[in-house]
Amino acid sequence: MSSLTLQQKLYIAAGANALFVICLFFPWFGAGPFSASGFDSIPSGWIPLLSAAGAAVLLAAQAFDYDLPVRVPPLASAAYLSSVPFIITLMVFLDSGGAGRKFGLFLGLLASGAATAFATLVWREEG
Repeated sequence: MSSLTLQQKLYIAAGANALFVICLFFPWFGAGPFSASGFDSIPSGWIPLLSAAGAAVLLAAQAFDYDLPVRVPPLASAAYLSSVPFIITLMVFLDSGGAGRKFGLFLGLLASGAATAFATLVWREEG
């Protein structure tokens, strides 16, 4: 990880957040012909969707050196916003007890975990 540049870490974190948004529409749970997407499995699916999308925008803006019109610390906000989908996905993963888990849940957990790790890493390097 030390061989990666700061900009590459920003790209990875932004891409992982974008991948999580896509994973919300994959099947997370199912049995037989029935399945439920991540958006259907989470009680308020729009919260992790907006958090991950917002973090991806903040990280991409920082990677492309774009000045945002809002006055927020972009890396600290992106690290926080990336952690929200990870915590929610981890709670869904642990609460399910292994019954009927599908690939979308595993991919979403992996993507949100990577997004949180890289966003936090970048924030700590810059801060």
